[in-house]
Amino acid sequence: MNGDAIFVNEHEFRVTLVLTARGGWTMDILHVDHTGRAIAELRTSIDIEFASEAEALRYAKVVATDMAQRRGGGGALPAH
Repeated sequence: MNGDAIFVNEHEFRVTLVLTARGGWTMDILHVDHTGRAIAELRTSIDIEFASEAEALRYAKVVATDMAQRRGGGGALPAH
C-alpha cells in the first residue's frame, strides 16, 4: 500500500492507497486536526475504485483539499 501525507496549516491528511480484489485502487484518508488542545482524528474511506495508483492519489488530493477548505484550512494544497 502506498500513500502520501498532505499538510494544510494545522491540518494533516494521511492518504493510504488500498489495492482492491479486482486489481483497482481505492483509498482511506485520515484527517488529523492539530488546531485544538487535543489532536482529533477522522478517517474517511472512499468507495470509488480507480484504475491506477496515480489516479487514486490525484483524487485523494482533491478530497483532502475540499476537507481542508470546509474546516477553514485554507486554499489549494501545495504541489507534491
